[in-house]
Amino acid sequence: MSSLEGQSSARMASNLCYDMVHTYTLMVASTNWEGLQVLVKQNNIVPYEKATLEDRSERLEDQVSSLTQEKDELENRLARCQRLLRAWILSVRSRVFVRHVRPLDLKRGNNWVVGLQVSENLKSQILALCTRKAEEVDAALLSLTEMDFLGLFHLGKLDYDSFRQFCGRSNPGGSFKL
Repeated sequence: MSSLEGQSSARMASNLCYDMVHTYTLMVASTNWEGLQVLVKQNNIVPYEKATLEDRSERLEDQVSSLTQEKDELENRLARCQRLLRAWILSVRSRVFVRHVRPLDLKRGNNWVVGLQVSENLKSQILALCTRKAEEVDAALLSLTEMDFLGLFHLGKLDYDSFRQFCGRSNPGGSFKL
C-alpha cells in the first residue's frame, strides 16, 4: 500500500509543479495588473499548500503502516487463540474419550468463528447429568429446611446413640445413614 501512496504523493507534487509553471506562463502573458496580482498571490500560496499536502501524505503513510502492523498483530493473536482452543478441545477429547466433540472453523463475513459441534447423544447425556445434579441439590436443600435446627444446639451434649437418633429424625429422606 505504501508504494501506491508514494505514487500518489509523487503525482500530487508533479501536479503542483505543473500548476506553478502554468501560473508563471499566465503571469508573463497577462497584461492586466490586477490579474497579475491575483496570479502572484496564487503563486505564493502554492508552495504552502504543497508543504501541507506533503505533511498530510506523510501522516497518512504513518497511519497506514501502524494500522497494517496492528492488523498483523490481531491476525497473529486470532491464530494463536484458535490453536489454543483446538489444542484444548483435543486434550479434552483425549482425557475424557469424548469422540462426539469436533472443532469447527466457520467464516461469517470477515470474522472467523470457532465453535464446537456436539452430537445429539452427548447433548442428551449432558442434559441428563445436569438434571440429576439439580435434583440432588433440591433434595439437599429440602432436607436442610426440614432439619430440626433447635436440636443442633444440643449436639455437643448428645452421646452416640442420641446422635444416631437425632440424625434419623432430622433426615426423613434417609440419604444420610450412620
